[in-house]
Amino acid sequence: MLEGNRKTRWAEKTPTNCLCIRDFLDAFPGGLYVHVVRDGRDVAVSLVNRGYRPEAAVRRWLHDTAAGYPHRGNDRCFTVFYEQL
Repeated sequence: MLEGNRKTRWAEKTPTNCLCIRDFLDAFPGGLYVHVVRDGRDVAVSLVNRGYRPEAAVRRWLHDTAAGYPHRGNDRCFTVFYEQL
């Protein structure tokens, strides 16, 4: 697909993709995964503005962020912090 469109990189930014890191790495043996972590306070405010209850917003951030931690140290996974970009 990428080659046919003369592309060498593909990015997809759905936040819950962090729940499928292992599946991604298995499906794309040459792929790299970048886990972007944003300050939880900013995420919570954004989610509350979209209708989440505050407790649910914090829980969602914690759950999604924690999903990336088992992959730390994997040479195909990188964690970057949004506020440092």
